[in-house]
Amino acid sequence: MTKEGTNYWQGKGRKLIVIPREVLRSRVLNNTILNAMYITDLGFYPAAETHYTHRENGCPEMIIILCVDGKGKYQTKAGSFDVLPGQFFILPPNQWHKYEADQTDSWSIIWIRIGGNNVNKLNLQPAVRKCYKPMYTNSTQEIGRLFDDIYSTLENGYSLQHITYANMTLQHILALLLYRLQENKKEVISLTNKVIHFMRTHIAEQFALKDLASTFNYSPSQFSNLFKKETGYSPVDYFIHLKIQHGCKLLDLTNMKIYEVALKVGYHDPYHFSKLFKKIMHLSPEQYRQASKG
Repeated sequence: MTKEGTNYWQGKGRKLIVIPREVLRSRVLNNTILNAMYITDLGFYPAAETHYTHRENGCPEMIIILCVDGKGKYQTKAGSFDVLPGQFFILPPNQWHKYEADQTDSWSIIWIRIGGNNVNKLNLQPAVRKCYKPMYTNSTQEIGRLFDDIYSTLENGYSLQHITYANMTLQHILALLLYRLQENKKEVISLTNKVIHFMRTHIAEQFALKDLASTFNYSPSQFSNLFKKETGYSPVDYFIHLKIQHGCKLLDLTNMKIYEVALKVGYHDPYHFSKLFKKIMHLSPEQYRQASKG
């Protein structure tokens, strides 16, 4: 492997596709649906003994590496990390990195290089940045199936249909890795999931921030910061959105009066409910019920 990582591991059983740059230029770069984020290269390296890569200037693309078996390690400016089966990590574009298989229990890895107009913006997202360190996923088998699907599709050529299908499937892989994380081998229900479950089962009640925080044994400020970091909303605002979502279901699926729907989601004042509903849905409850859907 050269210092800049221009060669690929040559071992037995490897799968590798490098999409020709002319194909990217002609079918992707000017395509507004595809050019935000797209696959440039991908591969599967089984039991990749002697696998080693060192890129002094990083890679122009973002790289995702998923370890499906064995062990490995990598280094970035964030530190040195060991990688175990079921873990993945992300290497951001244009940053020094080095990675290699364990000498006695060499890893088997799926890897994808991703380019696009939005890759730098994606790497500013907290969900991505925390994956600069190894993260467990509980979706290894599903991602393996999706990878095989992409690989077999691209093996059949680079028609626009194949390129589009492969890159839309990439979005599914990213969603599984970034938003269905498992931070250790036991099933972990995050604080946020517990809070959302609590909100949904108490949809007809009202809670102030201090009430919610107290329920989960946090101070209001700590509780709000943790919840907002993961969802982008304050706990109270999130609860309101869940109430309006449930209100939409009742308007769609029942003949309840507006005031009855309001009561079902915890508002005794139907005018206040209607005001909140219109602010979020940009339609009054009456207009929402009458609007065509589907």
